[in-house]
Amino acid sequence: MEHDIQLEPDAIPLVTATDSVSFHENFNSVKAISSEALFVKYLKPNKLDSLILITNQIKQTSLVADFNGDGIEDIVLPVRNKRNNKAGLIFFHSLTDYYVIGLGISGSALENIRYTKFEVDNSKIAYQTEIDTLTGDIIEPNQIKLINIALHMQEDEGTSGLLSWNGSKYIYIHTGA
Repeated sequence: MEHDIQLEPDAIPLVTATDSVSFHENFNSVKAISSEALFVKYLKPNKLDSLILITNQIKQTSLVADFNGDGIEDIVLPVRNKRNNKAGLIFFHSLTDYYVIGLGISGSALENIRYTKFEVDNSKIAYQTEIDTLTGDIIEPNQIKLINIALHMQEDEGTSGLLSWNGSKYIYIHTGA
């Protein structure tokens, strides 16, 4: 089930994060699964195989953690849109419950994923970078309490951000200039 994902900064709830970061027991074996096997297991059954391909934008073919806080591990696949070549991520909460970020999709938390380094972030608080619209200067960061663990994303030499499940959708939190 694909959900409409929109970034609404004012709607980011300030609630307590969960303390548990639950990795798949066989995380190393999941990491070792080939891109082709992940494609067959996750993309093909959801009829995404004609639009999307798994990309090698990051070293990992997948990341596994409990991103939505339901006690069950989720899998994140780095993907690329075959039609417009824009990068993205698909968070699978189950084989049929998935959330697409990027790929040029308007209304997604991000329209294109330009980050190259990804890791699970279990911080309870994020500091969203705020920019003064008149001067372009960075001002006091906005403190946000996270509901769940997040996916930390970073460019090789540049900006960083988080994708975090807020209870109904993934939101993007810009954390670095």
